[in-house]
Amino acid sequence: MQKRIQKLNKEFEERHLYQTQRLSSLQIYLNYRERDASLLQVLKQRYFQLYESRNDKEETQVCDICRDNQSEEDNALVFCELCNVGVHQQCYMRDLYPNIPHQDWFCMRCISLIHLNQQSEDISCYLCNKFSGVLIQIEGVTQVIQGKQQIYRDWVHITCVNWIKEIYFEEVKTNNQVDCVGNYSGISGKINGHIPAQNYHMKCSLCNYQMGVCIKCDYRYCNISFHVRCAIDNDIIKNPEQMITDPKDENLKYVYCNKHQPKIIPKKKSESKNDKKKQKILKDQNIKSMIKQNLDTKNKMEMKDVQIGKDGQINIVKINTEEEDEYIIGGDEEEDYLDTNHNSFINNQ
Repeated sequence: MQKRIQKLNKEFEERHLYQTQRLSSLQIYLNYRERDASLLQVLKQRYFQLYESRNDKEETQVCDICRDNQSEEDNALVFCELCNVGVHQQCYMRDLYPNIPHQDWFCMRCISLIHLNQQSEDISCYLCNKFSGVLIQIEGVTQVIQGKQQIYRDWVHITCVNWIKEIYFEEVKTNNQVDCVGNYSGISGKINGHIPAQNYHMKCSLCNYQMGVCIKCDYRYCNISFHVRCAIDNDIIKNPEQMITDPKDENLKYVYCNKHQPKIIPKKKSESKNDKKKQKILKDQNIKSMIKQNLDTKNKMEMKDVQIGKDGQINIVKINTEEEDEYIIGGDEEEDYLDTNHNSFINNQ
């Protein structure tokens, strides 16, 4: 008798699953909202390609926009119920700011896929053609469709816009004040700037596809290029605090390929004097080797010595060539050298 009941239950579940799978994504979503929470698993199976499995574990959870894993009371890390992508309230804004919705939250891309009954790959970033991660809808060019002017809307990764130096989100002004957080999250829905045509013809060194827009390694004369999302997936683009910052613009971060990744010594809250001395020696050695490598590449300077002074200043002694005068770096003169070489001795293209 018990086996008979189990068989009937199994047949009922299979019949129910078959009938459910024939429903549209919107019908499944509405039934899930109204009465059957188990239908969320059906939606997840339908859009399994979008699922971010790394966010299943607390130690690997991260915001897809800022790449930080910290969650605070007024800036919590929230996860989409369908794709499991994580975002901070202040990074994503929109329906997460200032308060998190009481019911389960779905990101903008997932809601659009469900309502239009589309497949996972039907919505992708027009800058990199990838469909994983946080995508938002933006205003595009105005087109004439059936005699009427309509604004063509496209989808883009927030991270792609923030890490491509030639473009940026339009500022959002409220009460004659610029909302910097809103500008970072792209709530204006408009992108300003112009991407050079050559960036569309670069081949990504990480995925080996020549499509979309690539960025180049910021190391001097390095021609290695990659998509922003590929750089994120390969841990090249990280939390901004772990990236090299321009000495004159703290908002400008440098991106380096795997070959030219600088060694950054993480800071510790409590360090002994011996540990600090060891870190300073390692840092000085890294700076010295990078300076030598950059200057030898151009073959315009003959270095006699690279010295780190007691005050932490870099002193390079060299011989001027006949072709042109070179700079001698030492103390305050380092800034002149950086200006001449496009703001950083480790970032010349």
